Amino acid sequence: MNKQVAIVTGASRGIGKAIAIALGKEKMRLALLARSTDQLQEVVDHIRAAGGEALAVSCDLMNSDALKASLREIYRRFESLDLLVSNAGIFLEKPIAEIKLEEWDRVLRTNLTASFLICQSAFLKMKDRKKGRIIAIA
Repeated sequence: MNKQVAIVTGASRGIGKAIAIALGKEKMRLALLARSTDQLQEVVDHIRAAGGEALAVSCDLMNSDALKASLREIYRRFESLDLLVSNAGIFLEKPIAEIKLEEWDRVLRTNLTASFLICQSAFLKMKDRKKGRIIAIA
């Protein structure tokens, strides 16, 4: 089995789900983050059924304390980190004139701040080993 460890955010559907399944086929050890617990568990079950290893971590990335706690849990479970795919993001499907400031703030906290915090954490985890890859999808 591949001993490399990857974190994928936004792994419960869409691009993140496809990436998680593809990495599972490569037998990477996966930590998958998303808000939607049921959908995330389905992805984990799919990967495990195919012989892969995956951990579901339900986390609202807008909550920086919860995000940091989730990353600590992942690092405790998987001591190293080889790949981060920062994929989580939200999109407001409404005209700009109808967007409220609170909604815009949610977009920024999810798409920018959370991605920054995850990338920063991954970099610090990879730095000592002088090895790893970070992919940020925008």
